[in-house]
Amino acid sequence: MGGSRSRVVIQLVLACMLVQPHKGSGHVSEANLFVWGANERGQLGAGSDEKKIGPTLLDSVQFYNGLNISRVVAGVPRSSGEASIIVTSEGKLAAFGDCTFANLGVGYDRCYTQSCSVGSPTVQCQSQPSLLPDLPAALDAALGDTFGVAVGRDGFVYGWGDPSKGCVGNGCCGSPPCAACSGCTVVGSECLYYTPEPSTAVNATIGPTATSVDAGADFVLVRSSIGGGSL
Repeated sequence: MGGSRSRVVIQLVLACMLVQPHKGSGHVSEANLFVWGANERGQLGAGSDEKKIGPTLLDSVQFYNGLNISRVVAGVPRSSGEASIIVTSEGKLAAFGDCTFANLGVGYDRCYTQSCSVGSPTVQCQSQPSLLPDLPAALDAALGDTFGVAVGRDGFVYGWGDPSKGCVGNGCCGSPPCAACSGCTVVGSECLYYTPEPSTAVNATIGPTATSVDAGADFVLVRSSIGGGSL
């Protein structure tokens, strides 16, 4: 394709989002994020729970103004994974969608400021992006079903959410032979990490060598510069 109508798609993910190069300072927003599809838990980050039938540019959501989105990531729904996270070119992370198991990483108070309009009243959601606190500039991020992980530009890994499968990466999974969970918030029978914390067990193994991360519903893959392989 040539001429002014040409477009380059940077990324397309299962959350029905795509990223395009921003149009520059002459455009009203640099959001460059289009979304569509189901949205009952705010997982499109459009400021409501209304589904989007066709691609919708999120330049009406104030959060995106002045930001350039370099990566979007969808959660892996099994029980709570209807969530999404964005990485900006400045290294900021922002998440939205289902926050029931702290899988957005935006903090306890932020998680409990909004409930879903459908389903159980105990399901907590965010329909607009919220920045993740206590995190250095990020290089990459991923969401599983009930947890999230990020790779910082410092080469270390960080995790949040439900540690019961060990996916937070701090050595805690709630039962032997894992270490006991500490520093988490007890909600009912769950012990949850509402904000990112260093994945100490992972970092002790690979050091500051992480370069990217991906996740399934209950597992994590981190690429390390050690030998160019994956952990």
